[in-house]
Amino acid sequence: MTATMILAIDGATASGWALGKPGTIPRVGLQRLKKPSEDTWLVADGAARFLRDICFMEDTRPDLIAIEALMPNFNSGDDRERQIQRSAASMLVPPLIMGAVRGIAACYGIQVVQVYPATWRKHFLGRSNFGSREETKRQTLARCHLLGYLPPGCKDDNQADACGIFDWASAVHGRAVQPLVLFDEGRLRHA
Repeated sequence: MTATMILAIDGATASGWALGKPGTIPRVGLQRLKKPSEDTWLVADGAARFLRDICFMEDTRPDLIAIEALMPNFNSGDDRERQIQRSAASMLVPPLIMGAVRGIAACYGIQVVQVYPATWRKHFLGRSNFGSREETKRQTLARCHLLGYLPPGCKDDNQADACGIFDWASAVHGRAVQPLVLFDEGRLRHA
């Protein structure tokens, strides 16, 4: 199946999103899924409401949702080396968003694909990593500005990540592969 309308989501409490037809400049935005004072569990409610609102209208209903894949919660060796401490909220939010996305998508018959950050970045940037998180985010923003996905003053890396996911999904799921025909071989007849 070739997607005709794609919604790309960079899932977080402030989720970047990009919605459009493959090969076009998508509509891009940022959706806050909960207020800072609200309980973490409300992220799922916010994600479900946001997605329901997009899917409710036929002209904005995607037939494919591409979302950044869940990363393993426990990667202790790597986390210790990089001195990363994960909060309970950072481990709960992505699965809550994924559950809400899958639930609403199932109600509308929408296909959901997950893509790892390294995969979409390799497609979008030519490399999956630029040495540091900050430099990788800077490169993603620069590419979005270059392609016209984001206005020049936009510095929101959540929206930029959603644009990168959208670009990957457009290339991988948005175009039908045409058969290769050389030298007008369909017309040639041999006896």
